[in-house]
Amino acid sequence: MTTTKTERIEIDLPEDIIFAMRGLEKPEEVKKKLKIALAILLFQEKSISLGKATELSELSRVRFMEVLKE
Repeated sequence: MTTTKTERIEIDLPEDIIFAMRGLEKPEEVKKKLKIALAILLFQEKSISLGKATELSELSRVRFMEVLKE
């Protein structure tokens, strides 16, 4: 099994957005949704392949395709 190197990034968000996210989701759920959103964006821009998008989103290929249709 190959280990993928990772790098941590930080983003600054307005306090009201942070407050809204905390009120709706647990931090792990927010993280998961952001990874899915990033995977969709990069895939739609043709920056990454379908395989990389499913890897980033941590979804199966079938589930990722379903999310794209939503």
